[in-house]
Amino acid sequence: MTSFKTNVDIRTNRAKFFPTEWTLEGYRTAFEKAPIANWFINSILITVIITLAVIVTSTLMGYVFAKYEFRFKRTLFVLLLATKAMERQHRVDPDVDWSEEPNPSMSKHTSLITPSWLQCRVQHHAKERRDDLAQNRCEVRNH
Repeated sequence: MTSFKTNVDIRTNRAKFFPTEWTLEGYRTAFEKAPIANWFINSILITVIITLAVIVTSTLMGYVFAKYEFRFKRTLFVLLLATKAMERQHRVDPDVDWSEEPNPSMSKHTSLITPSWLQCRVQHHAKERRDDLAQNRCEVRNH
């Protein structure tokens, strides 16, 4: 209910749940000062793309597992179920330093849509390459 209160009402009547004077000024200010429409469109875009990707890939994998017999089918199926049952945080590579800047070759949308395991691999290899380059520079300076 605080979003419907005036600034004065928020400061003076903290204990009251309902505002003494109802206003939509907070919403007007938020829509004027922040690009909320852009954020909303981005959220819808990312949600639709990810949902369609999950539906397509899950349908294809389900069809293959149901209709075809192939070597290691049971092992792959158990592995697939295990990764689905595991939380995302446990699948993330622990060697990646998440405090560093993300991969500059990925746009904001790409980094949200690509699977987390792929992002981890790309970031991990970028870190290894940076470390190798730094090591090579040190070796060149020492010689």
